[in-house]
Amino acid sequence: MIGVTPAYFLSKYGNDFTPEDVLYEVPIIHKLGFDAFQLEITKREYLDHWDEENLLRLCKKCEDQKVLVSQLVAHFLIDDLSTIEGIKKGLDDKEIDHLFFIINHLPHCLQLTIPFGIFNPKEEMSRKDYEKVLDQLSHSLENLLDKGKQQHVFIALELQPGAIIQGVSGFLQMLALLKEHPFLTYNFDTGHAHSTKDIVELIPLRLGSRISGTHLCDNDQKENLSLTPGEGTIEWERLIRALKNNHYKGSYDLEIMCNMNDVAEKYTRGLSYIRKLVSDEFYFKEAKIIP
Repeated sequence: MIGVTPAYFLSKYGNDFTPEDVLYEVPIIHKLGFDAFQLEITKREYLDHWDEENLLRLCKKCEDQKVLVSQLVAHFLIDDLSTIEGIKKGLDDKEIDHLFFIINHLPHCLQLTIPFGIFNPKEEMSRKDYEKVLDQLSHSLENLLDKGKQQHVFIALELQPGAIIQGVSGFLQMLALLKEHPFLTYNFDTGHAHSTKDIVELIPLRLGSRISGTHLCDNDQKENLSLTPGEGTIEWERLIRALKNNHYKGSYDLEIMCNMNDVAEKYTRGLSYIRKLVSDEFYFKEAKIIP
């Protein structure tokens, strides 16, 4: 399954896309050849836009077009996880309940993605202060994970460069703090990982089944860009083989930020590039595996 991430909508509409915009785009996404898309709540005030009526309309549209929602991205929480004050305050129970309400209306969507932006403490911190903030963060995530477990929804962390927990090592650190919670997973944004200087093609080996979703994009490691796969320096053949060898079963979703007039061309090109790499014919040929 190959889909598009919220970058598709952000490239076309900016941060202010509405349920009507998403409904309008579903047939276009299908026509471009994609199987899935990710739904994102960009701003806190837009959370209530996804009420039961709009969710039922979206489900009907997806069913008609044979397109799935692969994950829900709670982008509006990013500021809550980027400052000491936000982490101390914790996540709002009503907002979290509404996110699960949305997911429960989306057949086949079993992942809630929580993005972490650049951490800005705004004051000097000691190691003891940092450990205390991490403890508060792990407590908030533990409550979220327990709710996810009750509803069989995985909680995936998406870690930008400069986040309070950074890269694969940061994820593994949080996983240890949360005692290997079975519903904690990693949303593999290749652009974030590459610009964090992680060895991208080793991430599937290090995390295995903890990878539950993808944001597939490229860059040259110098800047956290979201370019079309093949436009940067990621070794895509090795990366896709590593995902398949480690039994990744989720959607391969393209994360391309571009001018609104270039969306169709960039995403079509990215689809062709990734589809070739994930095909069994290419995989078996390149890996010299006889099925």
